Amino acid sequence: MTRRKVAVLGGSSPFAATLLDELGGGAVEAMTLSLFGRDREALDLLATYGTHRLGSLGWRVTGTADLAAALDGADVVIHQIRYGGLDGRAADERLAARLGVPADETLGPGGLRAALRMAPGLSDLARALATHCPGAVVLNLTNPLSCSTALLSRWAPGTTVGLCELPEATVAEACAVLGVPAGDVDWEYTGLNHRGFVLRILHGGRDLLPDLPGRLGGGDLGGITGPEIERLGALPLKYFSLFTRPPPRPVSRAGVLVRTRRAILDELRADPTASPPSLTDRRQPWYRDAVVPFLGALTSGTGTPVVVSVTDADGLAREHRADASAAGVEAHPRPVVPGPVAAWIERLEAHERLVLDAVLDPTPASIGAALDADPLLPAGAGPAATRELLAGLPG
Repeated sequence: MTRRKVAVLGGSSPFAATLLDELGGGAVEAMTLSLFGRDREALDLLATYGTHRLGSLGWRVTGTADLAAALDGADVVIHQIRYGGLDGRAADERLAARLGVPADETLGPGGLRAALRMAPGLSDLARALATHCPGAVVLNLTNPLSCSTALLSRWAPGTTVGLCELPEATVAEACAVLGVPAGDVDWEYTGLNHRGFVLRILHGGRDLLPDLPGRLGGGDLGGITGPEIERLGALPLKYFSLFTRPPPRPVSRAGVLVRTRRAILDELRADPTASPPSLTDRRQPWYRDAVVPFLGALTSGTGTPVVVSVTDADGLAREHRADASAAGVEAHPRPVVPGPVAAWIERLEAHERLVLDAVLDPTPASIGAALDADPLLPAGAGPAATRELLAGLPG
């Protein structure tokens, strides 16, 4: 049987060593893993580490700076390119700081500028996918995830799914508070990436979600309080607090990542056969909890429960609970949504449509419309945000 091939785009990031570690758990059948990136030294170090970590399990790990070579014949493409690199993220953080809003690579003005920056690269990638691996399944990790998934689904052949572990992690945290094993519950969920809502947590036929506020008492779950859960009739993901709280004190996450990246590279240079200790300075649960289970599902004859962003007929990439297997991805039926959540989803989706409009046709008017509708910005802040964002765009 022909060995399957997985291409990892953004594979020269030292943080990709975590993916290699997670694949070393043996949950996925051995494949060829082609790491693609621009940093030749990092690619060589990671390929050496990957061969040491996975070779005994039957994997073949290579590194290449040639996109065509990485994609050629790939069955699965893991897309985790950070367009503009950490310098771009740092610039987005400075924009958010000037506007007095949280610096986030998915939400707000920083997320919009990240989307504008990545669109040309995604368009080029879509053409490369069509040429070299038109039937590949693309596992998309690049933020802003909803936007990048929608664009790749529009432009690229094959199947694109966005992966994020946060919905399942949120349910696991809620189950810990409720005192039930997460594996023993069924649950319903809807929304956009980082803007979703757990609607029900079912155990033995009973919905435990109404019990959660009382169990929390005066505490919170990822910043979400009991009274908020009661008002919504649902448990939102932790990013919801960014819409309802004063912005946190600015922190340069990009600066932290630059330092951690440098430390991991130094550790790989010292010993490319040992897991870099500095990996523990950045938690990356999406590999363990989203990517590895999905890769395993692609070789399974039975459905594996997953949460995926998939692009619906209206062009928006929404998060769905689904079953994944070698036969494909089958989304669960969309659940009934309580009124307060429906109002939030309507607002968030209206903004997401304007973001996509701005990315597909970036004009001052389209960018301004997206910022005017941004729930992260105070009312009336759109024009100033538009001027700040446009001032930082090239050309």
